[in-house]
Amino acid sequence: MIEKIGREHSFFKEQYEALCEIAHPNWIGVSGLFSKIDGKNIWVDFAKYRRCSDDIKDYGLCSLNSALYFVATHHREISDLMPEFVALCEQCLSDGEGV
Repeated sequence: MIEKIGREHSFFKEQYEALCEIAHPNWIGVSGLFSKIDGKNIWVDFAKYRRCSDDIKDYGLCSLNSALYFVATHHREISDLMPEFVALCEQCLSDGEGV
């Protein structure tokens, strides 16, 4: 799904990947947030929430902006599909399948 949307809206895939960097246990989501590399002195400083403030706010704001843009540009399509979606949900509930 991300690939399909990303073909039409490259920013969507970029923001998804940026959020994955934070949400999943990897460098930026773990040690990247709590360390600062000093390449000149070949040293790494570790501290609580050393980088969180600006980097995380930037990722969050970019992702929110992307999501709002996506909904705004596809609102008509989403609205047109909603009655069919509701009918499908109601059918699943009446069949005992749940949603």
